[in-house]
Amino acid sequence: MFIKADIPDQNWRSGDDNSSAALDLVIQVPQGMNADISDGSGDLKVLNVGSLDASDGSGHFSVVGAAGTVHITDGSGNLLIENVGGDVTVNDGSGDITVRNVTGSFTVESDGSGSIYATDVRGSVIVQSDGSGEIDVNRVGRDFRVESKGSGSIDYTAVSGQVDVPDRRRGRYHRGEER
Repeated sequence: MFIKADIPDQNWRSGDDNSSAALDLVIQVPQGMNADISDGSGDLKVLNVGSLDASDGSGHFSVVGAAGTVHITDGSGNLLIENVGGDVTVNDGSGDITVRNVTGSFTVESDGSGSIYATDVRGSVIVQSDGSGEIDVNRVGRDFRVESKGSGSIDYTAVSGQVDVPDRRRGRYHRGEER
């Protein structure tokens, strides 16, 4: 199934009324169906899919319930991802990323700005590149690794595996590390 909702680029003014065009969509498909979504702007909420591959320009984006893997490329706006049965991979321009209850691993390939919060990830949490904003992880079943970090703190608690984050000499404090 392919659905495209397109609002033409026009000046929607009528008289002195400064109105703009808007479109709200609700699309229901069988629960657990794989989804490939591309969204320009506006808020987006995805519930109970199979696997998800999504790109979003701007606006808040939430995924609540995915049986398989989740891959999201997001320009701006906050991300909420929870109750995922597979791995989660995110590329994000700006806005906070909040991830909860992931059976697999959670990987942030790149994040420009905004905080990263991860709780109850049974696999590993890996941040490959983070520009600015805090990173706070809690209850990780495997490893926690930050490969490249700009500004902002790194906090972690209850990591079962190895921890590999930039050291304190670079001005960061890591909760959970022996002082």
